[in-house]
Amino acid sequence: MYTQKIFQVVFVTIFLVSATFVQSVASKELTGIVKEAPGLAWPYGSWKIGKNSVRVTDKTVITGDQSKAHLGAKVIVQAQRVRGVFVADEFKIITDDMSTLASM
Repeated sequence: MYTQKIFQVVFVTIFLVSATFVQSVASKELTGIVKEAPGLAWPYGSWKIGKNSVRVTDKTVITGDQSKAHLGAKVIVQAQRVRGVFVADEFKIITDDMSTLASM
């Protein structure tokens, strides 16, 4: 009986700590050049933006000209770090006529 109560307290504590951690994840803006793109599942999968790996899912909002989303493309990604991986909320493809990344 005593060990069952300890187990319940530990379980609830772990649950509350993990729920707090998930809620504290902040959104981050990543700006860079596409170094790697996913294969057959394009646009879903793992992208390498500069030095960061970014996961694009079916929930990611993709804006801009998708035909320009290839190696060397300029992008701005709004992402959240989930379990050590950036997961994209928004993936914006920048065309050459936009000066957003002129300093890169």
